[in-house]
Amino acid sequence: DHRDLHSFPTRRSSDLWDFEISEISSLSIPRCIHPHTFMPIKQEIHTFADASELGYGACSYVRSFDKNNTVHCSLMLGKTRVAPLKKRITIPRLELQAALLAAKQCISLKTELGMQCDSYLWSDSKIVLGYINNDSKRFQTFVANRVTQINEISSKSQWDYVNTSKNPADIASRGSSTVEYLNNSIWFHGPDFLWKTDPLPSSNCSFTVDPDDSELKKLAVTLTTDSKSLSGFDEIVLSLVNKSSSWNKTVRCVAMLQNIKSNHSFDGCGKLSAQHTQNASNYIISRSEERRVGKECRSRW
Repeated sequence: DHRDLHSFPTRRSSDLWDFEISEISSLSIPRCIHPHTFMPIKQEIHTFADASELGYGACSYVRSFDKNNTVHCSLMLGKTRVAPLKKRITIPRLELQAALLAAKQCISLKTELGMQCDSYLWSDSKIVLGYINNDSKRFQTFVANRVTQINEISSKSQWDYVNTSKNPADIASRGSSTVEYLNNSIWFHGPDFLWKTDPLPSSNCSFTVDPDDSELKKLAVTLTTDSKSLSGFDEIVLSLVNKSSSWNKTVRCVAMLQNIKSNHSFDGCGKLSAQHTQNASNYIISRSEERRVGKECRSRW
């Protein structure tokens, strides 16, 4: 047998697996949303999202109030997804995936239960909450598509921050042993604040996107020019300016082209001094202004 012996579980790991499976038999989950004697007059749905390098998940709870303002909270639905193994995804992207899963799960639960009630969505990722609340910045395709989907099925006002220690979806994203799972009351009953009659906690802050966030698209500046009466070199420079999205790279390219033009050789064209780049910068600005002014004058005549 040429199979790798290391691919088979050891006796110790198989014994642990058997133990974990046997412990599940002690798991008992009430099937009723609330006790038989509890008569709700108001209900809410609260869905939590979380992610880790291992995976992401979401869990939903129905929070009920009776005429005496007594609160009862029940776990209704939980889902988990394993993080891709072949392609590594950043934690913020996994957190965004969890948020989308939570939003879809909330809609599905309200539809299946036929409930017309307030629903709340919670995440412990301020980065993702910044993505969802953004109105001005443009994101890379992965983030942009998922933020669009989230905002189509939920409103910004539904989302708020929850501390990781109070986020029941944490166990869904990281996993646990059977014993830890059975003893995890926050998973089965929700965080303590859902059982209180006090107003729900609020972060009371605006969620923004870091200007240096790698998911932001870089803005490309395009100059529109009139190509009439341009020299061949001017045409090359202004075409380069129109197509480039980086000012520094454009200046360096023009400076190298000026070196080639003046030296009639490629030798040393890449050795640029501060004066070279300043001359190139002035040249780009002056030519662009000349074309703009010339175009305006011709349009007036």
